[in-house]
Amino acid sequence: MAGTIHQRPCLHGYYQPTAPDSASDGTCPSCAAGEFCSEEGLEATGGTCAAGYICELGSFLERPAIEIDAAQNPAVRDTSDSHSYGLCPRGKYCTAGTTTGTACADGKYQNSLGAIDSTFCLACPRGKYCASAANGLAVPTGDCQAGFYCD
Repeated sequence: MAGTIHQRPCLHGYYQPTAPDSASDGTCPSCAAGEFCSEEGLEATGGTCAAGYICELGSFLERPAIEIDAAQNPAVRDTSDSHSYGLCPRGKYCTAGTTTGTACADGKYQNSLGAIDSTFCLACPRGKYCASAANGLAVPTGDCQAGFYCD
């Protein structure tokens, strides 16, 4: 078996914190979800992903440009896999380093991409109601009907 003749840097999205030894497989670990590795040959992650964004495992951008819009098109963001990244979706806000985002509190909705904190969540307007939703709400749930009141 031939030995190694070249050393190669870890690619974007990966890093190598220590020199591989004879017991290691020589591979570079992926940057953790919520972090990014923007250059080749890193010894540590590049840092925490920016507020308003979701970074998946192996991200190489601090601000991934893919738009996630679960409220408008659920097929865009399948939360069962690891490919959830990009601008924070409507209905949620994303603090720096988040891996999933946080749904707005009950009675609130959030209708813009890339929200960075809970101040982007809006109170449900008069005459509407905003039902609790695990994935957050991009728009109020509906109008208050005759015979009901909304609080």
